[in-house]
Order: sequence, then C-alpha cells, then structure tokens
Amino acid sequence: MVAVSPELALMSYPILLGNGMGSVIFLWLSLTGQVGLIKLPGMYMMFSTAVLGSVGLP
Repeated sequence: MVAVSPELALMSYPILLGNGMGSVIFLWLSLTGQVGLIKLPGMYMMFSTAVLGSVGLP
C-alpha cells in the first residue's frame, strides 16, 4: 500500500523496527552462546529487510 499512497509510509515503520530488533536479538543470542543461530538465515534476512525497506521509504 505504501507504493500506492506515500502518506501511508508510517505504517511500515513498526515492521521495519521489528525486523531490525529481531536481527539484533539473533546476533545477541548467537554471540552469547547459541552458536547454531549464526548459521541460520533469519538474522541476515531480517536485517536486509529492515535496511532495504528503510531505503525505499520517502
């Protein structure tokens, strides 16, 4: 919907913030002993979604 109506861009900030915080949690858990999490694509996918989504916002 943001591509159709730029004034709805505020709706995407909680999603991007959640993805960014999720990737930080993945990183924190993997650095504190859960070594198996660093091999999973979750952190990388959440981080790239947050970064690329924020780049596309007006």
